[in-house]
Amino acid sequence: MVASEAGYPPSEVLKPVKRRCTQLWIGKERIQCLQTHGLEDVAIGCLKAAQLAYGLFSADVTHVVNASGQNYPRHPSISYLDLPVEDSEEADISQHFDACSAFIDAARAEKVAGGIVLVHCQAGRSRSATLVAAWLIGQGWSCDDALAAVRLARPIAEPNSGFLQQLQVYRPISSSGLGSSCVPAQVVAVVAATQQVPATAWFVLDLTASTPLAAVVPELHEQWSWEGDESILPLKWACAVEECCGWTEALSGPLPEIWEDPSFDREGIFFLTYRSAVLGTAVSLSAGPGGCHGVVRFWGVAPGERRKGLGRCLLRLALARHRQLGKTRVYVPAGVNGSAEAAELLSQEGFQPSPTGPEDEDLGLCPRAEVLREMDLSQNRRLSDGTLARFLTTSLLGRSEIAPCIGPLKVLRLSNCSELGEHALEALSRIFSQSRAFEVLEEIDLSGVVVPSRSWQPLVQGLGSSSTLRHLGLAGTGCGSHSQRDCTSVASLLVGLRSLEVLDISGNHFSFLGCQAVSKNLGFATSALQELDLSHNTGFPARHQQMEESADADDHKHMEGKKPRFNPIMFVLEGLCSARLRRVTLASCQLSYGEDVILEDALQTSGITQLNVEDNPHGEQGLRCLVRILARGRKDRRVAAGFEDLRLGEIRRSGENLGCVSYSYADPTAAYSLKLDHPQHRSVLRLLLKRAEEVCGGGGKEFGCFQEETLDGKPASVQALCQKQRNSGGDTWLVPTSGTLNLTFKLALACNPKDGVDAAIRSHSRRMRIPVSLKSFSRLWQVYTSLPSRTSQELFLRAVSWDLSFKLPQVKILAGHSRELYAEAVTRLLGAIE
Repeated sequence: MVASEAGYPPSEVLKPVKRRCTQLWIGKERIQCLQTHGLEDVAIGCLKAAQLAYGLFSADVTHVVNASGQNYPRHPSISYLDLPVEDSEEADISQHFDACSAFIDAARAEKVAGGIVLVHCQAGRSRSATLVAAWLIGQGWSCDDALAAVRLARPIAEPNSGFLQQLQVYRPISSSGLGSSCVPAQVVAVVAATQQVPATAWFVLDLTASTPLAAVVPELHEQWSWEGDESILPLKWACAVEECCGWTEALSGPLPEIWEDPSFDREGIFFLTYRSAVLGTAVSLSAGPGGCHGVVRFWGVAPGERRKGLGRCLLRLALARHRQLGKTRVYVPAGVNGSAEAAELLSQEGFQPSPTGPEDEDLGLCPRAEVLREMDLSQNRRLSDGTLARFLTTSLLGRSEIAPCIGPLKVLRLSNCSELGEHALEALSRIFSQSRAFEVLEEIDLSGVVVPSRSWQPLVQGLGSSSTLRHLGLAGTGCGSHSQRDCTSVASLLVGLRSLEVLDISGNHFSFLGCQAVSKNLGFATSALQELDLSHNTGFPARHQQMEESADADDHKHMEGKKPRFNPIMFVLEGLCSARLRRVTLASCQLSYGEDVILEDALQTSGITQLNVEDNPHGEQGLRCLVRILARGRKDRRVAAGFEDLRLGEIRRSGENLGCVSYSYADPTAAYSLKLDHPQHRSVLRLLLKRAEEVCGGGGKEFGCFQEETLDGKPASVQALCQKQRNSGGDTWLVPTSGTLNLTFKLALACNPKDGVDAAIRSHSRRMRIPVSLKSFSRLWQVYTSLPSRTSQELFLRAVSWDLSFKLPQVKILAGHSRELYAEAVTRLLGAIE
C-alpha cells in the first residue's frame, strides 16, 4: 500500500506542515518532528537530548523509544521503551519494527494534546531513522516515501545499508493505516506497566507470609563481598550506582554517603561482578518505627546485562539479609532503575503495589543533601515577570517544596532577564528584608534588566539592608532615564553598603544630580569599596547644549539659571581625589581635555592603581595630563605611587573645549579667570597651588606666586580662600565652590647669583619638565606599546615630548619600537633629552 491509498494525496506526502516549530531544543541539543500533516507528534533525536529528562518533560515529550542501548535518568511522567540494537549492517533491527510501531501507535492513541513521541539512538542518524521509517511503512507509506519524510524532518538521517535492505523487505503485521489497532500483547503490557506505576509508588512484600527463595548467582558471575580497605567502598559503590542505576547528581542530587551512618549495615550492600566489573548492585536499609521494616534501595543492573537473572539474584540477596535481621515488611521503589522489567520482576517475586512507603528521612538519606548557595538565572529572556516573581516568592520565602534545599544564598544572578519587571522586583525587594535566604548574600547581578522608575526606591532600600553584599551589578538597568532621583538612590548605596567592594553602574543615565550624588558619597564610602565602573554613562550633550534643553525635569529645576556647559561626569572625577578606590572604569564617557585636567588633579592624591579611559576623545592636550600622572606618580607617598594599569585604547582627537581653562605645566604663568562653580576651574586652581608648592616649597611660600586676586570683583587672597586638608587619601587643597576668582600666576625664578646664568637656566629647565625614572618609564612603555594604531602612537609621542625629560637610552627604546615612527620619535624627543 502506498501513501495515497492510506488517505494521503501524493502531493501531501512531503509537504511541510505549517506549525510553530518543527524542531525543539532540549538544552543544547534538538529533536526534529516529522513535517507531514497529522504526524507532527513523532520526533527523531539523539542520546544527549534524551538524557535531559526534565528538558524532555518541558518540551511535552510523553513517550520515548530508546534504541541507543544506553541507560540514563528517566522522568517519572514519561513512558520508555528500550530496544537494544547495535548500529551495524549485520544487526537485525527488523525484529523490533512491530514492537516499536505498536508502542508509537499506543502512545498516539492515548497521549494528551501536544504530547510528542521521541525515537532516538546514539546520534539520531541510523537506528532511530530506521524505526520511524518502519512505523511509517506500517501506516501505509512506501519505503521511499517513508525515508524521504524522515530525511525531510532530520536531514542527517541515513540508515546503513543493512537497515535499508530490512526496510525494503519489511511487511508489517497490519497495514490498516492510521487507525491501526494491532498492538502486540507484550508491548501493551510494557506500556501499561510503565503508565500504571508512578515513580512515587512502592512495592511491598510481607516477609512473614512469603516463602524464602534462594539467590542463584548466574554462571560466570560472582558475588563481591565487602572486605579489606574501607576507603575502596565509597568509590566502588558510587561508580556502581552511577552505572547500574543511572544516578546523576544533576537530576537526583548528591549521592548519599550511607556508609557514614552509624546504623549502616555493611553486610547489606551487594555487588555482582564479572571479571572485576560491577554489573549490578543493591542495598538493604532499615526503616519504619524502631527499624522494623526493610527497604531495598539503589537496586539496578547495568544496561545490556538485564534478562540474565542478575536483578532477581540481587533482590533475593537483599531479602535474605532482611530476614536475618527480623524485618516484617520490605519496600522497593516502583521507579527503580527506570525500567518496566523491574516492575515485572517484583510482581513475579510476590511484591504488591503500595501507594505509600517509608520517607527518605527515615532512611537517613536527606540530611546529607547539599544546600543551594548560588542561583544563576541569567540570560533567561523568556522568563516572564510574573513567573519569576512567583518563583522567587515561593522558593526564597520558604513557601515551596524546594525551599528547604535553598540555603542562605551567596550569589544571585539575574542579568539579561529582559522580561523581569515590576512584580519580580517588588518580590525581590521584599525578600531582601524578610528572608534569611539573603543573610550572607555577597553578589547580586541585575545587569541588563530595565528597572521601572517606581521600583528603584524599594529595591535600593532592600539592597541597603544587606551587611554582606560585596559585588553589585546594575549595568544597563535604565537608571536615570526617567528621573535623577533614581541615580541619587543608587549613589546612596556607596555609603549604605558597608561591605561593598565592586559597583557596576555602567550604561545608565547619570546626569548632574546623579553624578553629584556619586561624587559626594565617594568621599564617605568605606575602605571596602575597591572598584567602580561608570562606563558608557552621561557624556557631554551634543553641540554643548545647555541644561534647559535637557529632557530631565529634575536637572532642569536644579540647574535653572546656572546654564552649565560641562560634562556632568566632571563631578565624579573631582570626587575621586578623596575616594579609596583602586580600580575605576570610565570608558566611553566623553572624556576630553577638561575632564583629563580634573583627573590629573584628583589622581595625585587618590589611591587608584588601575584606570580604564578607553574610547574617549582625549586629544593631545588631554593626553599630556595623563602622561604627567604616569611619569610623576603620587604627590603623597602614603598612597601607592603610579598605576599598575592604564588603558587608553584608540586615542581620538578632542573637539572644542568650551568653558574650560587652559593649563600648562611647563609654563603656567598667565592671567586666570576661574568660575569656581565649574569643576575644571576648581581643579586648575588646585593644580596651580600644587605647582607653586613644587617650585617654592610649602609653609606659605607658594602663595607668593599669586597676584592681583579678586573674588567677584572684590579684593581677595588665595591664602585666605584656600586651605590644605590632610586625610588618609593624601593631602589636597580645599577651594571655594562659588564665585569668580581672577588672578595672575607667576612662577618665581629661584636661582643663586653666585651660580651664574648657565646654572640658573639649567635649574629652570629642570623645573619645567618632569624627569622620567626607571619605574615611570616602564609604565609609559607599557601604555605606548598597547596603543592599537599608528595615529595613537604619534599623539602619544607628541604628548610626552612637551612636559617630560628622558635619558638617552629611554629615547632609543621608544624610537626603536616602530620603524615607521623612528624619525617621528627622534624628532619629537630630541629636545626632551636631559
